[in-house]
Amino acid sequence: LAEGNPVSNNQSVAGAAVYRYMGVAVGASGRYLSQERLTGETASAFTSDLGLTLAFFDIAALAFTVQNVAMAQGDGAGLMLPTTTHLGFSMNLLDTFSNGRLLATVETIWTDNADRRTILGLEAGVVLGGIGLVGRVGTGAQAGGPTLSETNVGGGLVLGRATIDYAYQRRSPLGDKLHLVGIRWTP
Repeated sequence: LAEGNPVSNNQSVAGAAVYRYMGVAVGASGRYLSQERLTGETASAFTSDLGLTLAFFDIAALAFTVQNVAMAQGDGAGLMLPTTTHLGFSMNLLDTFSNGRLLATVETIWTDNADRRTILGLEAGVVLGGIGLVGRVGTGAQAGGPTLSETNVGGGLVLGRATIDYAYQRRSPLGDKLHLVGIRWTP
């Protein structure tokens, strides 16, 4: 879509499947993305991602993903999404059997155009009897350049195997004052 044409609406729907055996997890996802401009012009795409995670006991994990592996253009002008490679490492800084949570993450991202950026994240909270609250903060350069917010904040409500997540970014590639809500259930 043409630059300088403000976005009026964004939609994203995703589904994922993960197979896990001992400390190895393999996953795939599919996503539909749609963007509408104030002019009424829309663009959409279907895309898929692949990932692999190696867990070291229950204190650390090394993950590798490739996003936008296969893409099909949808309605309108179509959305062009770059293939993106991620390599990340997460480590629990508190004993995983305690009620407290303290998790640190570092991730490096490479895109098609040889752009590289690193993101740091921290999650802290308390979970008692499967119910609790966690807060998150992440910082690092955004793909859209220096005019975007480098720091994001969020949190989650843990309800046993279900989690309700919230995240906020003041300036994002999808628009200003971006609010994201997610629901996750782990069997």
